[in-house]
Amino acid sequence: MLLESLSPLSGGINLVLVLLSVFTSAFTAAVGVGGGVLMIMALAQVMPAAALIPVQGLGGPRECYSCYTR
Repeated sequence: MLLESLSPLSGGINLVLVLLSVFTSAFTAAVGVGGGVLMIMALAQVMPAAALIPVQGLGGPRECYSCYTR
């Protein structure tokens, strides 16, 4: 499976994190805040603490770009 070749985590965990990312983005869109915190809490369950902020930060440029291209 493609997800298993891209990450040291299992494919199931990767899929759950992708789906959670969609949910937290929708949560932020609906409420205005909090989705990033929910995502960091989920990532903390499966990643070392030193990797949390850099991995969370990888999605930032994507989100900013999508706001300006609408």
